[in-house]
Amino acid sequence: MRPSILAFAVVWALFAGWTIRRLWRRATDRYTQIVYMYGVKGFGLGYFVLMMLQYVFEGASQRRLLIQLIVGPPLSLWGGYLFGRGMAWSLGVKSDERAV
Repeated sequence: MRPSILAFAVVWALFAGWTIRRLWRRATDRYTQIVYMYGVKGFGLGYFVLMMLQYVFEGASQRRLLIQLIVGPPLSLWGGYLFGRGMAWSLGVKSDERAV
């Protein structure tokens, strides 16, 4: 294996671990419920599962499924985070940290 590919794999694994640790939180108030429960866990995880099902039903190759299993979770969770933040903003719900 090339050193550059190995280095990228290590960096990606660290990014994926950090992403899961950062975004998989418990809801403590209305804002975090919208962002983390509905956005990250609902939209982000749901999107990842639906994409995996789509690839399976399309008859995607094992290589493509493996790539999706590696790349999909962190990107889907960050997409869910952005979706949750947008949903909280559109509903006018503010974070306790930002309510000054």
